[in-house]
Amino acid sequence: MRNFLSNTYVRNLTFEQVDEIYDKADEGNPQACFQKALVLMAWRDEDDWEKSAHKMLLKAKAGGVIDAEAVIADMIRYGELEKSDFARAKKLLDKSLAKGSEFAAKYHIENLLFGLCGTVEDPEAALEFIDNLLAQSDNPMWYYYKGLAIERTDCLSAAKEWYDKALEWGVAEAIADYATAVGFDDEYELEDQDAYEKILDEGCKLNNPMCKYLKARLQGAKWYELPPENEEEKDELLDDILDNLESAATLGLAEASLWLGHIYKEGLYDLETDLEQAWAWYEDGAQFRSGECYEAMYAMAVQGLLHSPQEGRKIADLCAIKGARCGSRMMLRATVEAYYDGRLQGFASEIEEYYIPVYTLLGGEEDDEEDYDEDDGRYDAWS
Repeated sequence: MRNFLSNTYVRNLTFEQVDEIYDKADEGNPQACFQKALVLMAWRDEDDWEKSAHKMLLKAKAGGVIDAEAVIADMIRYGELEKSDFARAKKLLDKSLAKGSEFAAKYHIENLLFGLCGTVEDPEAALEFIDNLLAQSDNPMWYYYKGLAIERTDCLSAAKEWYDKALEWGVAEAIADYATAVGFDDEYELEDQDAYEKILDEGCKLNNPMCKYLKARLQGAKWYELPPENEEEKDELLDDILDNLESAATLGLAEASLWLGHIYKEGLYDLETDLEQAWAWYEDGAQFRSGECYEAMYAMAVQGLLHSPQEGRKIADLCAIKGARCGSRMMLRATVEAYYDGRLQGFASEIEEYYIPVYTLLGGEEDDEEDYDEDDGRYDAWS
């Protein structure tokens, strides 16, 4: 069951493995019901996947799978079953955590590391929590999360040994972070491209979506270095870039969808601008809880690039509240300011209890514009 903590693992299940899970779920096996729910959530490509996943989770919970309640809580807090209810979600998560749910532990760590769902980032608290887990559990996923925490509390090089250790124990998420720790210095300047690219290539062979994405970003830099007269070489490289990005996006990596959106919105790599295509890719990434994709959709809606001013305002406000849940400070700020302007009143309790305190703590000051070209996008909020 521990393998299913890794969304990369779930997305790389074979058709035969998925069929076996579905067959066992149809027979009423509680563990299989839980696994089927995770498959549905990992792909999110079926009609009413939320209802189907919830049905499976309820069966798993009734069958004694303690992690099922944690996943239900996670869906509730993101508003995937009904109107988001942070208080109810927190109560269920705390209950699951007390029972020893590893999924509840994972969500708790991610909240602290990345400031999700109105939580203030606290990597030091995350590190302390992870160390307590490691003192009583041999789950290698916690090695990976310890690397993430140390990278944020100390530096990239200090995190390297934990990414390496997680990778040795088969944690699929760790390979891209390990590649970064090997190839970059503590200022995130690339110093060993050959080693970095070699590890990414290994990850691509394993169908790791983050490695495909980072490989595409490297290829993109090379594309711009080629002279215009190398037209055939540039065309072949562009095909590889799009193949890697689309493959990663198909595997549910929101960062790849985000970059594809930027490509079509800005007309990168000499492609024609296509705003509808850009919106479709941003929307694709947003369904996997990408705050940055919601930011991009928000900007397009506010600018009226595809929608009328009135419709764009409504869409932007919904992007703001959903993006705030996904850890975007920009969207949290937009949510609170929309609320102060008299909009989003239907989310009053959520905004007042969770977002206004963070907004106040941040001083309501606007962050610098995101520079997407420098964003390596290594964190998948739903990994």
